[in-house]
Amino acid sequence: MDTVPPTATAYPRLGDRESRAPWTNVDCTAPAGYDAATWRARVELAGAYQLCDRFAFNEGVCNHLTVLVPGASDRFLCAPYGLAWSEVTASNLVMIDVKGNVIEGRGEIDATAFFIHLAIHQAGHACVLHTHMPYASALCCVERFELAMCHQNSLRFADDIAYDPAFNGLVLDNTEGDRLVSVMGDKRVLMHKHHGVIVCGASVAEAFDDLYYLERAAEVQVIAMSTGSPLCTISKEIGEQFRRDMESDGGKARWAQLHYDARLRELARDDWRKHFAQDKRIMHPYEDRVMFPAAH
Repeated sequence: MDTVPPTATAYPRLGDRESRAPWTNVDCTAPAGYDAATWRARVELAGAYQLCDRFAFNEGVCNHLTVLVPGASDRFLCAPYGLAWSEVTASNLVMIDVKGNVIEGRGEIDATAFFIHLAIHQAGHACVLHTHMPYASALCCVERFELAMCHQNSLRFADDIAYDPAFNGLVLDNTEGDRLVSVMGDKRVLMHKHHGVIVCGASVAEAFDDLYYLERAAEVQVIAMSTGSPLCTISKEIGEQFRRDMESDGGKARWAQLHYDARLRELARDDWRKHFAQDKRIMHPYEDRVMFPAAH
């Protein structure tokens, strides 16, 4: 039987907290004349596309990742439909308004991306990631579809997943987008039966961190289920203690940002993917002209 550990007053941190980190993060300096916060959002979202491609979370040129333009509630960034995710960069993302108009960039976005993500952004979420990543999607295809609290990674999502058993085909209007928002409620993860997952966050870093660990937790569960032996779940008390300990270290936001910065540094060292953070006016292998105005 699980026993409840003593309550931690603070998450212990070892070493010198004030010393300079032994790494250099990716340079997110905006091109001359372009808004710095919006450029950083572009770099971070482009990184998410590249990372999802690297980990095989995406499906062809489908699925979609978006983030609100900083300081705005009526505009968001998304990759143009038809780009391979390995081709997505900070400068070829398009900016969409609430009517579906492209106000920065070139190309179109998939209709399902617009109707799903618009509704969720309007519900107050800054970043929305939708994928058909294999292990989490596999759990959406079994009769009792749920992420079991059977592993430490699973505990990150305790009481924070909404389950939608109604699959109505492609999301091609506001009605279905609004229905998904209603099902999701105040949860940051939605598992949609016969379909895939939607993960929301206050930043690209937080949403990607959840997406990554959701797939890892699902992978462990699917492998465990394949043994034919019943899953052994963790007690609710231990799960609640895990959450308290996590929050004592600044919550998931700190862990997510450290994780995401490290992943972006990996991309910057990858000769095939390092272009994700570069401006067309510096170097860009996939574009023939600048995708956004120099200033707005």
